[in-house]
Amino acid sequence: MRQPQFRIETVNTPAQLQEFDRAAAAGFGQPDDDTVYSTPLLTDPRYDFYFIRQSNKIAAGVQTFTNNESIGVYTLFTLPEHRRKGFAKSLVNHVLSLTPDLPAVTNPSEDSDHLFRNAGFSHIGTRTIWLHVPS
Repeated sequence: MRQPQFRIETVNTPAQLQEFDRAAAAGFGQPDDDTVYSTPLLTDPRYDFYFIRQSNKIAAGVQTFTNNESIGVYTLFTLPEHRRKGFAKSLVNHVLSLTPDLPAVTNPSEDSDHLFRNAGFSHIGTRTIWLHVPS
């Protein structure tokens, strides 16, 4: 069976960023009533957002944060109906090709752990997350 053709696009407009935000929420099984990404990120050269569109809707996406020391690969998602088509793998390979001289970092979910291992990432430690609950 032949894989469908697709291309990786870059988020450039506030409308695309809002669409990315909603698709990411759906990809993670979250309600999409809150905005996570604000439009000033579109003019911050450290942040980039990439996506793959199918049937005129975002099917998968990834957000990156690049500085002089590394490229961070975050918010990797694929909508449930588009999983197992190679979209996430293509997005990861794409962002790794953007800065081949920089190390890449991520904090994968259990669902994407295998994808990052297959892309050459290795586990170097566990992240500690802190929570403050107002009294």
